[in-house]
Amino acid sequence: MLTVRMQHQGTVVAQLPEQVDYDNAILVGAQCEDLVRQGCVILVLDACRLGTSTPRASA
Repeated sequence: MLTVRMQHQGTVVAQLPEQVDYDNAILVGAQCEDLVRQGCVILVLDACRLGTSTPRASA
């Protein structure tokens, strides 16, 4: 779920959950849509907590 870190006038900074995948992407998108409906004009998504795993190349 999104965590709103800062909200001022039409700007919102929200932090993404540690993992965004097929199971929670619809909820994350719905939360973004809710922020826009509430008057958000600029939405900044902080992805610093997202996992950084990358697939390994097979030899």
